Amino acid sequence: MSRLLESCVEAHAGGTQPALDADGRGELKRLRRKLEDYYEAEGAGDPARVELTMPEGSVRFDVTAQPIDVAAWVATAVPAAARAESRRWAIAAVLAVVAAGGAFWLYNRQAMADPGDVRTIAVLPIDDGRPIQLHDKFVPGITAAITAELAHVPRWKTIEYASAQPYSYNLRELASLRRELGADIVVEGRLTPGETKVEGELWMRRTSDGRQVWRSAFSAPRDELLAGIDKAAQGIAERLGAGLPGQALLSVKSGKANREAVEEYLNARAVYQETPQELQTALRALEAATAAAPQFAAAQGALAGVWARITQREYRPAAEAVAKTREIAAAALALEPNSAEAHLALGVAAMFDKWDWAVARKELDRALELRPSYPYALARLAQIDQAEGDSKAAVGRLERAHELNPSHQALDIELGFAYVFNGQHEKALELMSKVERLDPEFKAIRLVRAMAYVGKKEFGRVGSHLETMVRQRAWMPSSFAIAAPAAAFAGDKSVAERALSEMRKKENLAKPDPVVLAGILLAVGQDKEAFELLNQAVTARNTLLLTLGVNPIFERYRGDARFREIVRKVRAGG
Repeated sequence: MSRLLESCVEAHAGGTQPALDADGRGELKRLRRKLEDYYEAEGAGDPARVELTMPEGSVRFDVTAQPIDVAAWVATAVPAAARAESRRWAIAAVLAVVAAGGAFWLYNRQAMADPGDVRTIAVLPIDDGRPIQLHDKFVPGITAAITAELAHVPRWKTIEYASAQPYSYNLRELASLRRELGADIVVEGRLTPGETKVEGELWMRRTSDGRQVWRSAFSAPRDELLAGIDKAAQGIAERLGAGLPGQALLSVKSGKANREAVEEYLNARAVYQETPQELQTALRALEAATAAAPQFAAAQGALAGVWARITQREYRPAAEAVAKTREIAAAALALEPNSAEAHLALGVAAMFDKWDWAVARKELDRALELRPSYPYALARLAQIDQAEGDSKAAVGRLERAHELNPSHQALDIELGFAYVFNGQHEKALELMSKVERLDPEFKAIRLVRAMAYVGKKEFGRVGSHLETMVRQRAWMPSSFAIAAPAAAFAGDKSVAERALSEMRKKENLAKPDPVVLAGILLAVGQDKEAFELLNQAVTARNTLLLTLGVNPIFERYRGDARFREIVRKVRAGG
């Protein structure tokens, strides 16, 4: 319990944070889970209970009294404390003997323990040795860079940077690392960036027993930092019996990247690259890096990867985003033909420009060949599987992606919908329960659950599940897309008619999505307008059509010749 309370104090230092960032939010979710587990087990009889909530992006801790039998609590707590004190004295005595009789020998024996059969590795947040007020994205960027290099090795699975980041020092329990990340080995360390040099140590531990299997000093001039990162990643790989392929190494084709370019690159690597704001931050940093060092292959590849995400998430007009993605990817491949990120970018461009599934598959498969631990590439291939009607294959790919990125909420939602589209409704509901436990405020959970209820034909449960969300402007379209047809299927067309009226109001939505409107119109029998909208969506290559053939909202029309023709066009692509 003392470690949990220490985490609470550190997380809450400075009071409520009005703008909690993604890093802090992920760590606090895990802390809340640890608190809940503690009070369900050994802390069930504690006299007080600490509760953590995250209202609207801030953090709040509350301490409440719990009813207990005081006499029983004292009778059990005091002897336990006494035993703990005795153990501490015994351990101290043993350590004194070891120090006198050969501690150095024992230490090195532990450090060189056999790594064993390593199937999954995770690079945990490397500690920044500077005072906390000097902490920035520099050391997290080194963590992300080492993670990306190890992801190129096919011998093991490398946990994605975003999923490893919530495991800060105070929450680093080996049992959790094995259970939640599936990691056999974890990389840890402490680095202190100075004005001219970065120094510190890195080490690896087995999660089965905590024994170290490798330890190495890290020392690199700021002007030669890429070589230092390469050396560290190579040392890790060699200790585990593998080598790093040439395209994984940052310094090989860096074009003598200067200090400014390297630091901007690391700043971009440290950003999760999910929200428009995060992608814009990464974009600015990588544009600065490539401007300072045009021959910096890794930065050009990372920039192509950012543009691929902008294209896929439609954060820029399609024509602009696709053109820029292809331009940057071509520049990256001219520098490094084996850039996984550049091949992925070309695959995404082929997907969302011409629906060229064959070219997209070829490029995405190549990206995975070069970087086997690449959950984003797997997720995009799953989208193609769904477009071509292979829901089972899509689930398999997304499950593999989830193993590599188990704490990624957007991926949780993609997998949840994939389960629904494959008829695995209970698995979708089970997954959403797990996600909700970590973040009860994550609204997209409700959408997956509602779609699962539609798939199960439990239409009456959908409306109440989405009742509050249809009144929120940001969630109105996606909520009505499920709630309105479900109500019509249950016999109440008034909800669908209200949805159509609300969504067409200019103050709510400037331009309702045609696929969403078509689903509602079909549910109330307005087939002519619905199919006109769906055909317009085909011409515009609307991304919602990629799951049209497997979406339960449209199940009643799968036998309709007009519907089958639209699905055929989507699956044919081009």
